[in-house]
Amino acid sequence: MDKIKIYYDGLEIKDDTLIKGYTTNPTLLKKYNKSLKDLILPVIKKLPNTPLSIEVNSDDSDSIISEVQEILSWGGNIYIKIPIINTKGELNLKIINNLLNQNINVNITCVFSKLQIDQIFNNLSINSYNKLIISIFSGRIADTGISPSILCKYTVELFKEFSNIEILWASTREVYNIFDAINCGCHIITIPEQIYEKLSLIGKDLNKYSKETVQQFILDGQSL
Repeated sequence: MDKIKIYYDGLEIKDDTLIKGYTTNPTLLKKYNKSLKDLILPVIKKLPNTPLSIEVNSDDSDSIISEVQEILSWGGNIYIKIPIINTKGELNLKIINNLLNQNINVNITCVFSKLQIDQIFNNLSINSYNKLIISIFSGRIADTGISPSILCKYTVELFKEFSNIEILWASTREVYNIFDAINCGCHIITIPEQIYEKLSLIGKDLNKYSKETVQQFILDGQSL
C-alpha cells in the first residue's frame, strides 16, 4: 500500500494514516443538503494541510472563475476539480490553463478516453511548478466492458517526465482495483466508503473466508 496514495471519496474524516487526501463531487455532496462552504470549512479546519479536491458546479468560464476564487478563499491545501469537458462536450482546457498559469492546483476530472489524454498533453501549459492531478474514471470505463488499465498505463507513460503531475484511478469499484492501479503506475486511487470498509480484508486467509461465507449462508438460510 506504500506504492500508491489512497484518497477517500467523500467528507467523512477518517482517523487513519492510510488516507492521504480527500476528493468530492457534486453528486457525493448532494446527500448532505448543505452549502458547499458549510461542508468544506470544517474539513479544512481539521485537515489544513491534507490535499482536498473540490469540484466546481459551474459550466461556463466566468462562473467557474468566480467559484474558484470563492473556494480558494477558504484556505487549505485545495485542488480545484475541473471536468475535462463541459455539458456541451466542449473542452475546458482554456480555463484549466488559466488556473495553472495562476499556480492554482488543478484536478482534471471525468477523463474517459485516450483522445482526451492526448488533448491534455498537447494543449496544457505544463510547468514544473504546476500541481496537477489527472483523474481517469476507471470504474465507469470498466462498466462499458473496456479495460481502464490500458488508458492508465498510457497516461502514466505519457506524463512520466513531469514529477508534478499525478495520475489518479477514480470511480473505484472493488478492493482489487487498488492493485490494478499500482500495476498501472498510478500515483493516487480514490475509494468510496464501501471500499474503505473492505480494506481490512486485504491478505485475509481464503480458506477461512470460505468457511465464514458458508456459515453465513447457513445462518441466513435458517432465518428464512
